[in-house]
Amino acid sequence: MAEHSVLNRPSIFRRQMASIKEGRGHISLEEREKNERRAQRTEKQRHPKNKRAAKKTAQMHFRCSPKFHEDAKAYAAHANRSVSDIMEEALELLMKQKGFNRG
Repeated sequence: MAEHSVLNRPSIFRRQMASIKEGRGHISLEEREKNERRAQRTEKQRHPKNKRAAKKTAQMHFRCSPKFHEDAKAYAAHANRSVSDIMEEALELLMKQKGFNRG
């Protein structure tokens, strides 16, 4: 019974105790370091609500005029959205207006 409570206890050694129980006797230094890093995570880091990957992973860089830059930032702040959200919406509208269809 004591063995069961040790395995359910949230600690950095839970995996180590499990490996001993399985007969391995010890764990590597790398595995112990990994377990210790896991134990240092906050509750939100251990159990994130949103586990899906980021939608926006591609990065784009382009030069623009200072006026365009100021306008984009100002409108994004006014709309309470990011500049990338504003640019995506603007591109969709432009594509519809110009009759561009994705192949």
